[in-house]
Amino acid sequence: MTAHLRLVVSVLAVALGTAALPAAALATGGVDVKVNAATKWPKREIVLSLPAKRVLTNSTVSVLENGGVVHAAKVTSQANNRKRGVILAIDSSLTMRGEPIRQAMVAARAFARRRSENTAVGVVFFSRVPRLALAPTTDPAQIHTALAVGPALTRGTKIFDAASASIRSLKAAGLTSGAVIVLSDGAEAVNGSTITPAALATEARNSNVRIFSVGLDSASFNPQSLRNMASSTGGRYGQAARPKDLPPLFAAIGDRLSSEYAVSYDSTAPAGTPIKVQVRVAGFPGTTTATYQAPQLSTPEAPPTAAATTDGLSAGRIARRHDRVSLDGDHPAQ
Repeated sequence: MTAHLRLVVSVLAVALGTAALPAAALATGGVDVKVNAATKWPKREIVLSLPAKRVLTNSTVSVLENGGVVHAAKVTSQANNRKRGVILAIDSSLTMRGEPIRQAMVAARAFARRRSENTAVGVVFFSRVPRLALAPTTDPAQIHTALAVGPALTRGTKIFDAASASIRSLKAAGLTSGAVIVLSDGAEAVNGSTITPAALATEARNSNVRIFSVGLDSASFNPQSLRNMASSTGGRYGQAARPKDLPPLFAAIGDRLSSEYAVSYDSTAPAGTPIKVQVRVAGFPGTTTATYQAPQLSTPEAPPTAAATTDGLSAGRIARRHDRVSLDGDHPAQ
Protein backbone atom coordinates (compact mmCIF):
# COMPACT_ATOMS: atom_id res chain seq x y z
CA MET A 1 0.00 0.00 0.00
CA THR A 2 1.51 3.36 -1.01
CA ALA A 3 1.87 6.22 1.44
CA HIS A 4 -0.68 8.26 -0.52
CA LEU A 5 -3.22 5.44 -0.54
CA ARG A 6 -2.67 4.80 3.17
CA LEU A 7 -3.40 8.47 3.86
CA VAL A 8 -6.61 8.33 1.81
CA VAL A 9 -7.76 5.20 3.68
CA SER A 10 -7.04 6.85 7.04
CA VAL A 11 -8.98 9.98 6.10
CA LEU A 12 -11.95 7.90 4.99
CA ALA A 13 -11.85 5.90 8.21
CA VAL A 14 -11.94 9.06 10.30
CA ALA A 15 -14.79 10.43 8.22
CA LEU A 16 -16.76 7.25 8.82
CA GLY A 17 -16.02 7.26 12.52
CA THR A 18 -14.20 3.94 12.36
CA ALA A 19 -10.57 4.96 12.62
CA ALA A 20 -8.30 2.53 14.44
CA LEU A 21 -6.96 3.55 17.81
CA PRO A 22 -3.18 3.92 18.08
CA ALA A 23 -1.40 3.08 21.30
CA ALA A 24 -1.77 6.62 22.63
CA ALA A 25 -5.53 6.55 22.15
CA LEU A 26 -5.83 3.15 23.83
CA ALA A 27 -3.95 4.50 26.81
CA THR A 28 -5.56 7.93 27.08
CA GLY A 29 -9.16 7.40 25.94
CA GLY A 30 -12.04 7.74 28.37
CA VAL A 31 -13.22 5.47 31.15
CA ASP A 32 -14.72 2.23 29.81
CA VAL A 33 -17.73 0.66 31.54
CA LYS A 34 -18.95 -2.91 31.14
CA VAL A 35 -21.92 -4.51 32.91
CA ASN A 36 -21.14 -7.97 34.29
CA ALA A 37 -23.99 -10.06 32.89
CA ALA A 38 -23.04 -12.99 35.12
CA THR A 39 -24.24 -11.32 38.32
CA LYS A 40 -27.69 -12.33 39.54
CA TRP A 41 -30.11 -9.41 39.54
CA PRO A 42 -30.83 -7.33 41.61
CA LYS A 43 -27.12 -7.68 42.42
CA ARG A 44 -25.18 -5.62 39.88
CA GLU A 45 -21.51 -5.34 39.06
CA ILE A 46 -19.97 -2.97 36.55
CA VAL A 47 -16.31 -3.03 35.60
CA LEU A 48 -14.46 0.25 35.11
CA SER A 49 -11.35 0.35 32.93
CA LEU A 50 -9.26 3.49 33.41
CA PRO A 51 -6.96 5.05 30.81
CA ALA A 52 -4.39 5.76 33.53
CA LYS A 53 -3.57 4.32 36.91
CA ARG A 54 -5.58 5.94 39.66
CA VAL A 55 -6.62 4.82 43.14
CA LEU A 56 -10.41 4.78 43.38
CA THR A 57 -12.56 4.62 46.50
CA ASN A 58 -16.29 4.43 47.16
CA SER A 59 -16.43 8.22 47.31
CA THR A 60 -14.70 8.83 43.97
CA VAL A 61 -17.21 6.89 41.85
CA SER A 62 -20.85 7.92 41.40
CA VAL A 63 -23.45 5.73 39.68
CA LEU A 64 -26.94 6.54 38.39
CA GLU A 65 -29.55 4.08 37.14
CA ASN A 66 -32.22 5.70 34.96
CA GLY A 67 -31.32 9.02 36.56
CA GLY A 68 -31.62 7.80 40.14
CA VAL A 69 -28.61 7.82 42.47
CA VAL A 70 -27.25 4.40 43.39
CA HIS A 71 -26.44 4.28 47.10
CA ALA A 72 -23.91 2.09 48.92
CA ALA A 73 -21.94 1.16 45.79
CA LYS A 74 -18.73 -0.69 46.68
CA VAL A 75 -15.56 -0.08 44.64
CA THR A 76 -12.81 -2.73 44.62
CA SER A 77 -9.59 -3.00 42.61
CA GLN A 78 -9.33 -5.95 40.24
CA ALA A 79 -5.54 -6.11 40.60
CA ASN A 80 -5.90 -8.65 43.42
CA ASN A 81 -8.70 -10.62 41.79
CA ARG A 82 -7.38 -14.18 41.49
CA LYS A 83 -10.43 -15.18 39.43
CA ARG A 84 -9.42 -12.95 36.53
CA GLY A 85 -7.26 -13.94 33.56
CA VAL A 86 -6.03 -12.83 30.16
CA ILE A 87 -5.52 -14.91 27.02
CA LEU A 88 -3.05 -13.75 24.36
CA ALA A 89 -4.43 -15.11 21.06
CA ILE A 90 -1.75 -14.67 18.38
CA ASP A 91 -2.17 -15.28 14.67
CA SER A 92 0.22 -18.03 13.51
CA SER A 93 -0.76 -18.08 9.83
CA LEU A 94 1.84 -17.97 7.06
CA THR A 95 1.47 -14.21 6.50
CA MET A 96 2.97 -13.62 9.96
CA ARG A 97 6.34 -14.99 8.81
CA GLY A 98 9.45 -12.98 9.74
CA GLU A 99 9.25 -9.63 11.51
CA PRO A 100 5.48 -9.75 12.24
CA ILE A 101 5.64 -12.88 14.40
CA ARG A 102 8.91 -11.77 15.98
CA GLN A 103 7.45 -8.45 17.08
CA ALA A 104 4.23 -10.17 18.16
CA MET A 105 6.23 -12.33 20.57
CA VAL A 106 8.18 -9.29 21.81
CA ALA A 107 4.85 -7.56 22.50
CA ALA A 108 3.44 -10.62 24.27
CA ARG A 109 6.48 -10.93 26.53
CA ALA A 110 6.33 -7.23 27.39
CA PHE A 111 2.63 -7.55 28.23
CA ALA A 112 3.31 -10.52 30.51
CA ARG A 113 5.97 -8.58 32.41
CA ARG A 114 3.57 -5.69 33.08
CA ARG A 115 0.65 -7.81 34.33
CA SER A 116 -0.50 -7.91 37.94
CA GLU A 117 1.07 -10.91 39.68
CA ASN A 118 -2.42 -12.18 40.52
CA THR A 119 -3.63 -12.11 36.91
CA ALA A 120 -3.37 -15.44 35.13
CA VAL A 121 -2.07 -15.42 31.56
CA GLY A 122 -2.70 -18.03 28.87
CA VAL A 123 -1.56 -18.29 25.26
CA VAL A 124 -3.43 -19.43 22.14
CA PHE A 125 -1.80 -19.64 18.71
CA PHE A 126 -4.23 -19.84 15.82
CA SER A 127 -4.40 -20.26 12.09
CA ARG A 128 -7.03 -22.61 10.69
CA VAL A 129 -7.31 -24.25 14.13
CA PRO A 130 -6.68 -22.63 17.54
CA ARG A 131 -4.03 -24.30 19.71
CA LEU A 132 -3.79 -23.76 23.46
CA ALA A 133 -0.06 -23.30 24.06
CA LEU A 134 -0.46 -22.35 27.72
CA ALA A 135 -3.45 -22.77 30.01
CA PRO A 136 -4.01 -19.67 32.19
CA THR A 137 -1.44 -19.52 34.97
CA THR A 138 0.21 -17.00 37.28
CA ASP A 139 3.53 -18.91 37.22
CA PRO A 140 6.12 -16.52 35.69
CA ALA A 141 8.39 -19.41 34.63
CA GLN A 142 5.62 -21.15 32.66
CA ILE A 143 4.58 -17.88 31.00
CA HIS A 144 8.20 -17.11 30.05
CA THR A 145 8.68 -20.58 28.53
CA ALA A 146 5.46 -20.39 26.47
CA LEU A 147 6.45 -17.01 25.01
CA ALA A 148 10.18 -17.61 24.59
CA VAL A 149 9.91 -18.97 21.04
CA GLY A 150 7.41 -18.18 18.30
CA PRO A 151 4.98 -20.83 17.00
CA ALA A 152 5.17 -22.88 13.83
CA LEU A 153 3.25 -21.05 11.09
CA THR A 154 0.53 -22.76 9.08
CA ARG A 155 -2.09 -21.83 6.50
CA GLY A 156 -5.48 -20.23 7.27
CA THR A 157 -6.99 -17.67 9.68
CA LYS A 158 -10.10 -18.30 11.78
CA ILE A 159 -10.28 -15.34 14.10
CA PHE A 160 -13.69 -15.91 15.72
CA ASP A 161 -12.96 -19.57 16.51
CA ALA A 162 -9.70 -18.50 18.15
CA ALA A 163 -11.46 -15.94 20.33
CA SER A 164 -14.10 -18.48 21.34
CA ALA A 165 -11.44 -21.07 22.24
CA SER A 166 -9.70 -18.43 24.34
CA ILE A 167 -12.89 -17.68 26.29
CA ARG A 168 -13.44 -21.39 26.91
CA SER A 169 -9.89 -21.77 28.22
CA LEU A 170 -10.54 -19.03 30.79
CA LYS A 171 -13.69 -20.82 31.96
CA ALA A 172 -11.92 -24.19 32.05
CA ALA A 173 -9.34 -22.67 34.40
CA GLY A 174 -12.12 -21.64 36.80
CA LEU A 175 -11.73 -17.93 36.05
CA THR A 176 -14.89 -15.82 36.24
CA SER A 177 -13.75 -12.71 34.36
CA GLY A 178 -11.02 -11.46 32.12
CA ALA A 179 -9.98 -10.43 28.65
CA VAL A 180 -8.82 -11.89 25.36
CA ILE A 181 -6.27 -10.00 23.27
CA VAL A 182 -6.49 -11.11 19.64
CA LEU A 183 -3.69 -10.19 17.21
CA SER A 184 -4.00 -10.84 13.47
CA ASP A 185 -2.59 -9.46 10.23
CA GLY A 186 -5.16 -11.06 7.94
CA ALA A 187 -8.84 -11.52 7.29
CA GLU A 188 -11.23 -14.28 8.32
CA ALA A 189 -10.76 -17.35 6.07
CA VAL A 190 -13.18 -17.85 3.18
CA ASN A 191 -14.62 -20.97 4.80
CA GLY A 192 -14.56 -19.17 8.11
CA SER A 193 -15.11 -19.85 11.77
CA THR A 194 -17.77 -22.21 13.03
CA ILE A 195 -18.97 -19.64 15.56
CA THR A 196 -20.80 -16.55 14.30
CA PRO A 197 -19.85 -13.02 15.40
CA ALA A 198 -23.19 -12.67 17.25
CA ALA A 199 -22.70 -15.98 19.09
CA LEU A 200 -19.16 -14.97 20.04
CA ALA A 201 -20.41 -11.66 21.48
CA THR A 202 -23.02 -13.51 23.55
CA GLU A 203 -20.43 -16.01 24.78
CA ALA A 204 -18.11 -13.19 25.82
CA ARG A 205 -20.83 -11.25 27.65
CA ASN A 206 -22.06 -14.32 29.51
CA SER A 207 -18.49 -15.15 30.53
CA ASN A 208 -17.72 -11.57 31.66
CA VAL A 209 -14.91 -11.35 29.11
CA ARG A 210 -13.90 -8.40 26.93
CA ILE A 211 -12.04 -8.81 23.66
CA PHE A 212 -9.27 -6.39 22.76
CA SER A 213 -8.19 -6.79 19.16
CA VAL A 214 -5.01 -5.65 17.46
CA GLY A 215 -4.66 -5.50 13.69
CA LEU A 216 -1.33 -5.54 11.87
CA ASP A 217 -1.49 -3.92 8.45
CA SER A 218 -0.60 -6.24 5.57
CA ALA A 219 -1.53 -6.94 1.94
CA SER A 220 -4.37 -9.26 3.01
CA PHE A 221 -5.48 -7.28 6.05
CA ASN A 222 -9.17 -6.54 6.67
CA PRO A 223 -9.89 -4.93 10.05
CA GLN A 224 -13.65 -5.48 10.09
CA SER A 225 -13.68 -8.80 11.99
CA LEU A 226 -11.28 -7.52 14.65
CA ARG A 227 -13.08 -4.21 14.97
CA ASN A 228 -16.51 -5.83 15.36
CA MET A 229 -15.47 -8.34 18.01
CA ALA A 230 -13.96 -5.58 20.12
CA SER A 231 -16.93 -3.22 19.89
CA SER A 232 -19.50 -5.95 20.56
CA THR A 233 -17.79 -7.16 23.75
CA GLY A 234 -16.84 -3.86 25.41
CA GLY A 235 -13.19 -4.04 24.40
CA ARG A 236 -11.10 -1.81 22.15
CA TYR A 237 -9.44 -2.11 18.77
CA GLY A 238 -5.97 -0.87 17.88
CA GLN A 239 -4.09 -1.05 14.60
CA ALA A 240 -0.36 -1.25 13.96
CA ALA A 241 0.96 0.09 10.67
CA ARG A 242 4.25 -1.78 11.16
CA PRO A 243 5.33 -4.79 13.24
CA LYS A 244 7.40 -2.59 15.56
CA ASP A 245 4.19 -0.77 16.56
CA LEU A 246 2.84 -3.91 18.25
CA PRO A 247 4.69 -3.64 21.61
CA PRO A 248 3.28 -0.15 22.39
CA LEU A 249 -0.24 -1.34 21.56
CA PHE A 250 0.05 -4.35 23.87
CA ALA A 251 1.52 -2.13 26.58
CA ALA A 252 -1.44 0.27 26.32
CA ILE A 253 -3.92 -2.60 26.65
CA GLY A 254 -1.95 -3.94 29.61
CA ASP A 255 -2.14 -0.55 31.33
CA ARG A 256 -5.93 -0.52 30.93
CA LEU A 257 -6.34 -4.04 32.26
CA SER A 258 -4.14 -3.29 35.26
CA SER A 259 -6.33 -0.25 36.07
CA GLU A 260 -9.68 -2.00 36.40
CA TYR A 261 -12.16 -1.63 39.25
CA ALA A 262 -15.39 -3.47 40.00
CA VAL A 263 -18.36 -1.45 41.29
CA SER A 264 -21.02 -3.60 42.97
CA TYR A 265 -24.44 -2.60 44.27
CA ASP A 266 -28.07 -3.68 44.60
CA SER A 267 -30.31 -2.30 41.88
CA THR A 268 -33.67 -0.83 42.91
CA ALA A 269 -34.93 -0.53 39.33
CA PRO A 270 -38.26 -2.23 38.50
CA ALA A 271 -38.03 -5.72 37.07
CA GLY A 272 -38.31 -6.04 33.30
CA THR A 273 -37.29 -2.46 32.50
CA PRO A 274 -34.40 -1.20 30.33
CA ILE A 275 -31.71 0.36 32.51
CA LYS A 276 -29.34 3.16 31.60
CA VAL A 277 -26.26 3.20 33.84
CA GLN A 278 -24.26 6.42 34.08
CA VAL A 279 -20.88 6.46 35.79
CA ARG A 280 -18.74 9.42 36.74
CA VAL A 281 -15.19 8.95 38.07
CA ALA A 282 -13.48 11.78 39.92
CA GLY A 283 -10.46 13.04 38.01
CA PHE A 284 -11.76 12.01 34.59
CA PRO A 285 -14.00 14.26 32.50
CA GLY A 286 -17.49 13.37 31.39
CA THR A 287 -19.90 10.56 32.12
CA THR A 288 -19.69 7.03 30.73
CA THR A 289 -22.89 5.14 29.90
CA ALA A 290 -23.85 1.48 29.66
CA THR A 291 -27.22 -0.24 29.33
CA TYR A 292 -28.82 -3.52 30.36
CA GLN A 293 -32.28 -5.06 30.61
CA ALA A 294 -33.52 -5.87 34.11
CA PRO A 295 -34.93 -9.42 34.02
CA GLN A 296 -38.57 -10.21 34.61
CA LEU A 297 -39.43 -11.67 37.99
CA SER A 298 -40.32 -15.32 37.67
CA THR A 299 -43.99 -16.15 38.31
CA PRO A 300 -44.53 -18.78 41.02
CA GLU A 301 -45.92 -21.99 39.66
CA ALA A 302 -49.58 -22.71 40.43
CA PRO A 303 -50.07 -25.43 43.07
CA PRO A 304 -50.79 -28.83 41.56
CA THR A 305 -54.36 -30.04 41.43
CA ALA A 306 -55.47 -32.83 43.67
CA ALA A 307 -54.17 -36.18 42.49
CA ALA A 308 -56.63 -38.58 40.93
CA THR A 309 -57.24 -41.99 42.53
CA THR A 310 -57.39 -45.22 40.56
CA ASP A 311 -61.14 -44.90 40.14
CA GLY A 312 -60.82 -41.39 38.63
CA LEU A 313 -62.14 -39.48 41.63
CA SER A 314 -60.31 -36.69 43.41
CA ALA A 315 -58.81 -37.74 46.71
CA GLY A 316 -60.71 -34.88 48.34
CA ARG A 317 -64.00 -36.31 47.19
CA ILE A 318 -63.59 -39.75 48.71
CA ALA A 319 -66.04 -40.15 51.59
CA ARG A 320 -64.95 -41.84 54.76
CA ARG A 321 -66.57 -45.19 54.58
CA HIS A 322 -67.10 -45.53 58.34
CA ASP A 323 -69.04 -42.25 58.83
CA ARG A 324 -69.85 -41.20 55.21
CA VAL A 325 -68.49 -37.66 55.84
CA SER A 326 -67.18 -35.91 52.70
CA LEU A 327 -63.68 -34.45 52.80
CA ASP A 328 -64.55 -31.67 50.28
CA GLY A 329 -63.29 -28.30 51.57
CA ASP A 330 -61.69 -29.80 54.68
CA HIS A 331 -58.14 -29.31 53.36
CA PRO A 332 -56.63 -27.48 50.42
CA ALA A 333 -55.13 -29.57 47.70
CA GLN A 334 -51.42 -30.26 48.30
